[in-house]
Amino acid sequence: AAFHREQNNLGEAGNAYAEALSIYHGLASRSPESHWPSVAATLQSLTAVRRGQGRREDARKSLDEALGIYRNLAAQNPERYQSNLVLTLEDSSLLYWVQNRPQDARRTYEELVKTYRSLAAGNPETYLPAMASSLDRLGAFLWESRRDADARRCYEEELKVFRDLAVRNPSRYQPYLALSQFHLGAFHQEHKRLKDAARAYQEALRTYQTLSASGANLYVPYVALTLTRLGDLHRQQSQLKIAGKAYEDAVKAWRRLVSRSRQSDHKHDLAAALIRLGNFFRDEHLMEQAAKEYEEALTLYRDLAAVIPGNQLPNVVLTLNNLGIVYQAQKRFDNAARAFDEALRTSRDGVTNNPESFQPYIVMTLNNLGALYRDQNRWDDAANAYEEALNVCRVLASQNPGAYLPYVAGTLNNLGLLHRDRNRMDAAGKVFEEALGIYRDLSQQTPERFKEDVERIHSLLVGPTSEDR
Repeated sequence: AAFHREQNNLGEAGNAYAEALSIYHGLASRSPESHWPSVAATLQSLTAVRRGQGRREDARKSLDEALGIYRNLAAQNPERYQSNLVLTLEDSSLLYWVQNRPQDARRTYEELVKTYRSLAAGNPETYLPAMASSLDRLGAFLWESRRDADARRCYEEELKVFRDLAVRNPSRYQPYLALSQFHLGAFHQEHKRLKDAARAYQEALRTYQTLSASGANLYVPYVALTLTRLGDLHRQQSQLKIAGKAYEDAVKAWRRLVSRSRQSDHKHDLAAALIRLGNFFRDEHLMEQAAKEYEEALTLYRDLAAVIPGNQLPNVVLTLNNLGIVYQAQKRFDNAARAFDEALRTSRDGVTNNPESFQPYIVMTLNNLGALYRDQNRWDDAANAYEEALNVCRVLASQNPGAYLPYVAGTLNNLGLLHRDRNRMDAAGKVFEEALGIYRDLSQQTPERFKEDVERIHSLLVGPTSEDR
């Protein structure tokens, strides 16, 4: 069986394991103490073969049988069989995850933590790290199940364990400590506990910086990622100077990696960090700095698209749109038009092979072109751009209303503003009415996202002024 499995002859391997299992079952019926462990081990091997064959339900049956045997064996002789039990529980939770059964995976991890805790009581050096890692995964499952208090306890206990272990053996456990600090920061950030999140991220950053100071490039991406999270966090708290510094430091970290790599490794990461920094500058109305970051990101994305166009051309299109918006804000209308025109051409070319990726960018770019034309009082060109965008997003919304009805409403809003600027109030009113109806429907499902849109469109219908964009 092992030979066939090594040769990837899974059918033959499965038959051999099934035959061996039948023999072990017979032996176990006469001498259970000697042969039940062999039954369980063979069931685990058979599970691996069935998973390789894509037979998940059959794999679940054999794994559950093995798990039941190890539970019984561990109850009779925990010192000998609990280690087998935890390995089988790990396999079981992973299979539940693959089967999209998160609640069963969570219950399995609860048992796993309990078993590791028992093992760690007798052998902490071996089993405490495994217990802490299983707490991390259990915390993620509990978080997903919205059992937030229990998830927090898991993350905090994990952090305490790895903090103690890192004191005794820094080189081995500091990476685990940093990851647990990062995960706790993400948990607090999700729950709007921004000061707690900042404290955890700062600790993670210091730990990752210590690791990367040794010259290990492995940890520089984690430094950059943590800096980005800190930037987002400070921005949420209107600590803009600190946020900008964090984004700039993240860019420097990616530059460091790109400069040390002979290939295109991390160019995408650097480009993404530049886009984030550019977005920060744009939102703070620092258009010259924003343009500089976007232009560098565009160069990187063009280089990457020359090698892997399917993955990177959407990034080229998005960056061109960002640049066009900044150029327009700087009154560099010719530059803006060139950026939007190239983005539109690239999107139209991409639709043939990848409509899902590029059709939304056509809508975005046409809306941006419409805004540019409107800014230049090119009313007919603006109307044509908005009408074409509206036609495209109506088709998309008919196929996927949840994703694309907001695009329809947004484009209607832009078209209505254009009609209003041209003093075509009846046409504007009809368009705003349709947009308001869509936003009201969307607000019923997610009021926190669309409530402001409902109020804004309503104000356009009852009053003469509004913010355009």
